[in-house]
Amino acid sequence: MEGSQNLKRAVTTFLTMNPGLVLANLNSLVELLMFLITITIGLYTFRIHRITNNRKHKLLGIAFILIGLSLITKASLNLLVNNGVLANSEIIRVATLIYAAFLLFGYTVLDKLFLNIRTYRVFSVQIILFVLALFLINLVSLSFLDFAGFLLLGFPVLHFFENYLKKKSRNSFLILAGFSGLMLSHASFFLIFINKSLFFVDNLIRLGSYAILLVHYV
Repeated sequence: MEGSQNLKRAVTTFLTMNPGLVLANLNSLVELLMFLITITIGLYTFRIHRITNNRKHKLLGIAFILIGLSLITKASLNLLVNNGVLANSEIIRVATLIYAAFLLFGYTVLDKLFLNIRTYRVFSVQIILFVLALFLINLVSLSFLDFAGFLLLGFPVLHFFENYLKKKSRNSFLILAGFSGLMLSHASFFLIFINKSLFFVDNLIRLGSYAILLVHYV
């Protein structure tokens, strides 16, 4: 009886929230769902790596786990800030940088995989660009995260586009669609400059893209 009353109270509280806050919280729930998807892909590919000892599956697992960590960091931060639990600007700044670092490093590992980078010299250039992107995000604007993400995902998209042209199949199309959607999601972020109510569009595109990649990899 007490449990049903608590549930009823929670539903009533949710329904009486400001519409903007409801959308923000739903956006965070979408990010939590994406966290579950990316962690599932990461752990599954790591499991394959343990069986096959394949470098590709190892790097893929690392990349998706890093992306998953970025998503859980962002979702937790947004839930705490949007609901008035966290207001310390320094903690918010550091948490935002941690989110950006996890995400961009995950994309950097994907580039290392799909560009078949095996020399430390080339990978060190990627690390320098990664640090530079974090520097710009911290000092200038978080918009640099989406700009950097768009550029970094361009390499996997180009790789899978060439792969699709060579071998047209359901699987090659799915993986191209998944990574293309992720790249597009970083461009769609700028829709908020047209209408602020469109802030969740990028996450919806991202969710669909990760769902496609889940079907492909798992």
